[in-house]
Amino acid sequence: MDTLVVSRKFWVYWVITIPLTLVTVIFWHFWINGSIYRLWGKFLERREEKRLKESVDEKRLKESVGEKRLKESVGEKSLKESLDEKRLKEIV
Repeated sequence: MDTLVVSRKFWVYWVITIPLTLVTVIFWHFWINGSIYRLWGKFLERREEKRLKESVDEKRLKESVGEKRLKESVGEKSLKESLDEKRLKEIV
């Protein structure tokens, strides 16, 4: 009579199936309750807020660099005076 033999690597089956089953059950639970959509929505909102903040910060940086270059090119005059002169030239 033949005997049943179990491979020495049978533990790999349990290492894979138990965590995968737990992840599947947890995901299913969130899916059924609809909270997966709320979590995904919050993630997208935060990502958009971060992107907008970075674009505003980048714009401010560009403006500050432009002001520094303008100050360097103006020399002794204040930035406000030079801007007023430029506006007057544009008007005239």
